[in-house]
Amino acid sequence: MSSKDAVKFLQSVQPEGGWVLTAMQPDGDPDPKRPGKRVKPKTWNVQVTTPDAAQKFIDHHTQLKRNLYFTPCIPREGVAVTTWSRFKKTDIESGQLDFADQDGTDKTGADHNEV
Repeated sequence: MSSKDAVKFLQSVQPEGGWVLTAMQPDGDPDPKRPGKRVKPKTWNVQVTTPDAAQKFIDHHTQLKRNLYFTPCIPREGVAVTTWSRFKKTDIESGQLDFADQDGTDKTGADHNEV
C-alpha cells in the first residue's frame, strides 16, 4: 500500500484528522548484554493533523523498514501523545472502530497481506 493510499484510508476513518500514528522497529536490535536475545523494539508515536504530515511520517518510517500502525481511538482532551509510550485505557475518549492485527500467513499457508 502506498503512503497516499494509507492517508486516504486514514481520511476515510477519521476525516477531521488528528491521527495517532506509530512506527515500530520490527525486531529490536541485538542485545549486547544477552547474546542471542534482542532488546525491546523502539517505537515512535505522533499525532498528525494534516494529510501531508501523515504522508511524511509514513514515507520516512517505511524507508527505514519499520512497521506502521494507527490508533483507531480518540484520546481524551489534554492527553499528550508521547514518543515512547502507548495510551492507557483511561487516556481514551472513544473508539472509532473495532480492529485486529491480521497480517502474514495462517497455519494453512494462506497469505493475508492483500488489502
